[in-house]
Amino acid sequence: NLWAAFRFNDRLQLRAGQQTVPFSMETIASSNNIALMERSLLGSLAPNMLTGANLEWEGRTSTFTLGYFENSLSQDPGDNLDSGRSLVGRLTHHGGRSRSRWHVGLAAEFRDLEGGATSRVRTTAGFALDSPTVSNTGRLAGVDHYIAVGVELGLQAGAWRVRRDPRRACA
Repeated sequence: NLWAAFRFNDRLQLRAGQQTVPFSMETIASSNNIALMERSLLGSLAPNMLTGANLEWEGRTSTFTLGYFENSLSQDPGDNLDSGRSLVGRLTHHGGRSRSRWHVGLAAEFRDLEGGATSRVRTTAGFALDSPTVSNTGRLAGVDHYIAVGVELGLQAGAWRVRRDPRRACA
């Protein structure tokens, strides 16, 4: 992460630079605040670290983020990088009382690739260098753009916590 932010007031801020794309609760949360030791494999379908700007609004029980992003500064061949431009939006709402809380979120990314590019989504299990590949689409040639949609549902009642963060990508 290397970004700068300008806060207009208590609720509105503009952030620009290399940053985590605000697409899912799991990717923007600190690893100190997720339920398990590692992030889920579904994270490979979500945009992760890109360069761009986003406008963030935070209300008392809702948030809204809209951002424009381009390629990451990283050129690691192991990353699922598709050269192009993204428009990303995320809306969340939460509520509850005392020890019972709920969360609902909806996100979408439209990624315009550079001239019929080759796209690939590949995921390995864990952080080890010799981790097995769990999913691999192979190289998909001639992809002009794709849309990724994410829905988040969360419920916490006392010590019990349930969270669902499915994602779906369409080429």
